This record gives sequence, C-alpha cells and structure tokens, in this order.
Amino acid sequence: MLYEKPGAYTVTVTVNDTIIRRKNKYIQVRPSPIANFQYTDSSTQGSYVYSFHSLQQPVDTALYFYQWKFSDHNSSDTTSDVVHVFDSTGIYRVFLKVTDDFGCTDSSMRLINVSESLYVPNVFTPNEDGLNDLLEIPVGGEVLYRFVIFTRYGLLIYKTESKFPSWDGRNAAGVKMPEGIYYYIIESLDPQNTHRQTGFVYLLR
Repeated sequence: MLYEKPGAYTVTVTVNDTIIRRKNKYIQVRPSPIANFQYTDSSTQGSYVYSFHSLQQPVDTALYFYQWKFSDHNSSDTTSDVVHVFDSTGIYRVFLKVTDDFGCTDSSMRLINVSESLYVPNVFTPNEDGLNDLLEIPVGGEVLYRFVIFTRYGLLIYKTESKFPSWDGRNAAGVKMPEGIYYYIIESLDPQNTHRQTGFVYLLR
C-alpha cells in the first residue's frame, strides 16, 4: 500500500465476506525529513567563513540526525547548524543528509560560490599624515581585481588591476585630486569568482 501523505491510517480486514476486523490508526505514516539548507558568509574581509543552517524539519516526535560534507575537506559535521572555513575562493560542493530515528532519509547538494567579501570605505583622507591616506580594499590577495575611479561627472581618472586594490587620491598622471565625491567600480577578473561592486567615496583633505 502506498500512502501519499503523512497521517494515521485505519486497517480493515474482511474474512469470508462476513467477518470484519478493524484497527483504528494502526498505521502511522510520518513526514519525511527535509534536507534543504541556507547559508551566509561571515562578511569578514579576507576570510572564507560561511555559516550553514538546515531548514526546519516537519513538526513531529522524530529525532533527526545531520551529516554535512564539504568538497574541500574529508571531515563532516553532524549538527543542524555548522560554520565552515573554506581554503580559498572557488566553487565547492556542499552535501547535507538528514536521517530520522525511523530510518527515513533525505539529502541535497548545492554548489557554493565562495568569494571575497568586499568592504569599501566611504571616506579617506590623503593628506600625507600617515593616517587613512589610502583608499584600501581589504581582501585576501587570492583574486585579481580591476579598480576604477571616476569624478562625479563621469570622467575616468584612475584605473588599476591588482590583488590588493587601493587609491592614493591622485589621477593617472600623479596629480592630486581635489576634495569631493568620487564614483568607483571594483570587479573581479577571475571567471570562477565573479563579483562587481559600485559606490561613492568622499575624498577629504
């Protein structure tokens, strides 16, 4: 007998077309585990720390057991929530298997694109006092970035390609730019780790 949804089912047996035996709620069909999960990065610059969270299981009296596997390590975790540190940027397979104490299982696998978290300060002061003189992007040095600066009117004044992108407040000719608001574009040049970010920064002298 195939039951399509969870619940309590009554079993009835008829003997010789006359004798009927019935057991109410004799068969208990329980919901299957759910192996779906979500994840977030740590937003810590230069690190590859990600948090994984298994979605809530069906409301039931069953006990659930978890098994996580990550393609960059042979080790596995056995709790519903885990924190994993990847070795570097790239695309990794993350596998989750959920088993209840009745032996029912569910599993899922997702590809996770691990990228560097980018924090671009919104103000810097290139006045040569040794403090905050550079607009620096804290990254891990694993990925090559293109970093472009424009005036607020759209004039390109600076461009660099570097694993540690920064700007000292000068244009491509080395001339100090005046105090004001500038527009930036920073984008990854790694096809396996695509990322593009834009915004404004205030140059204060």
